[in-house]
Amino acid sequence: MKKAILTLFVALISMYVYGQSNDGTETKQFKKDKISRVQKCRTFYIALSGGFNNNTGIIGVNLDWAVADHFALDAGVGISTWGEKLYLGGKYFLKPCHLGWAFGTGITYNTGESDFHDNLETVDGDTEPVELKLNSQTNVLLAAYRYWNLGKGSSRFYLELGYSIALSSDKFIQIAGTPISDNSTRAINLISPGGLIAAIGFSFGVK
Repeated sequence: MKKAILTLFVALISMYVYGQSNDGTETKQFKKDKISRVQKCRTFYIALSGGFNNNTGIIGVNLDWAVADHFALDAGVGISTWGEKLYLGGKYFLKPCHLGWAFGTGITYNTGESDFHDNLETVDGDTEPVELKLNSQTNVLLAAYRYWNLGKGSSRFYLELGYSIALSSDKFIQIAGTPISDNSTRAINLISPGGLIAAIGFSFGVK
């Protein structure tokens, strides 16, 4: 799966280069600070992002489709601390051409890990090898985004801040080893999906 995601990165960047050389964008005229200017409005973006509790994990790819002047649907996949991560959501932009501030919601799914091995503190006070099963997790999220254009092209840089809520409290099951301590349990819960979202990303207009 991880190899497939990295291969997808290369393919998507190639699509971006192709899209830049085939400019079939629509133009929309709008006023900002009483100054009228023409801006190219893309309808399809590829985004590469990463961060803490990021929608698509530590590193991932999003496909962002502008279905209306102020609204976009997006979906993505990536690599996380809790297996692979899938995302589906939507955003409402306050400005035309999908720039400036946006607010969104969505749902994420982490596959978990069937054989997670690590050296953790146990109830005996020693650090020992243990085996855990990280259960799959489904979360809902609310987030605010801030987008900026990069230069005169159609690329965008953005920051995301939000919160993710887990729909299940069953995070993991210990399969082998001495039972882990409360400190280890808290550490595992800390890397599980959910909580504060702080992410950064770049999106490339391809259509």
